[in-house]
Amino acid sequence: MLHGTKSREILQSVFEQKIPIQLSYQTQRNWHRVRMSLTGIDDNRFYGKFSPQKKTEPVRLETDQPVGVSIKYGFGGGYDKLVFGTIVIKADDNGAVSFAVPEETEIVPRRSYFRVPVLEFMKVNVEFRHRYCTSEDGQATIAAGPRWEGNLIDISAGGLQIAVDAEPKPDFNKGDAVGIRFRPMPDEAELMFNAQVSNVLPTADEKSICIGLEIVGLEASPEGRLILQRLCNVVDEYHRISKGAD
Repeated sequence: MLHGTKSREILQSVFEQKIPIQLSYQTQRNWHRVRMSLTGIDDNRFYGKFSPQKKTEPVRLETDQPVGVSIKYGFGGGYDKLVFGTIVIKADDNGAVSFAVPEETEIVPRRSYFRVPVLEFMKVNVEFRHRYCTSEDGQATIAAGPRWEGNLIDISAGGLQIAVDAEPKPDFNKGDAVGIRFRPMPDEAELMFNAQVSNVLPTADEKSICIGLEIVGLEASPEGRLILQRLCNVVDEYHRISKGAD
């Protein structure tokens, strides 16, 4: 964890090295991710401009809107991720935005973003639904709708893969927003968070469907960053179990 002036110093380094940042923001209960380039920094604010987007839909941010930031930061062949939440100070129609310099910046080890397989004997059950959102007070809520269940195949701090029965055919497509909940270990509390479908593919025997999911939005709030910390711990624990079974 970096505090106070350390957060500003690391942003200054990111600006000087021209390292792109990734911004997570929410509109109409859906999370989006866009790349930005830093254009400047002063004592209390840092400035950025959106990179050209493949999608035609414009990025719309509002004053005081909370957002999450993640940055790949490192040297040589390795890097860690820096994550923090901040708010929009000002956004104009040309894609230029200013943000508040964060009071805290968390360092997430690179290893947490490597997918770790979940061994078959663990049988980690995952429940997921369409339309997971976060209420205004930051509490996790799940909208009403069909519930699906599957087995956790692998996981990292950035995503996971779930296998579900091919029949009835799961009603999920790339880009769908879903809510995830599962208990990493039998004696642990449930984890709940947002995710977006990245791919939907049948298994070789066509008896199951593998749904790839990207975890989104955790950087933007203190509650989300606590969940991210738990996910990192889960990845470490699953890795330890996997190594012990070799």
